[in-house]
Amino acid sequence: MENYNAKGKLTGTNQQKVMRYTENNKSFTATIHSILVNEKGKQIMEGDLDFACNNGTILIDMRNYVGQDQMKSFENYEMKMESENLEIPNSFSVGQTLKDGSMTLTALNAPLPMNMMVTITDRKVVGKESITTCAGTFECYKITSKSTFKTKMGISLTLA
Repeated sequence: MENYNAKGKLTGTNQQKVMRYTENNKSFTATIHSILVNEKGKQIMEGDLDFACNNGTILIDMRNYVGQDQMKSFENYEMKMESENLEIPNSFSVGQTLKDGSMTLTALNAPLPMNMMVTITDRKVVGKESITTCAGTFECYKITSKSTFKTKMGISLTLA
């Protein structure tokens, strides 16, 4: 998968491989191994992502947004993680607003207070267009969102 900014410039790629898939009545769960690479070809993240589908709505566990390498750096602390799944509905319509997702990670026994929050907000279906790739031509919906990363120490980063 290729990612582009608002000006159409490539910002990175995401390679994914299904590692586990289990299907039940009207639902499934899957684990996907993902490798994120920036526009310069440098790997920026690698890890396994857990997904579920329930009655046609895909649920993305927001705990996936904390990389496995990051979690290793917290292995000496007791951690509390809370999350609201990111949802991808079965069908879209232009103008539709999609549910936000969030994840909060708190170190309970760290020498200094540590709290980290990742949110994906303002998700909107802003258009429908045909996209042609080497795999064929596909009808796609364009979705915009705002991603925010905050820490208790006041460091904040917002990407739109």
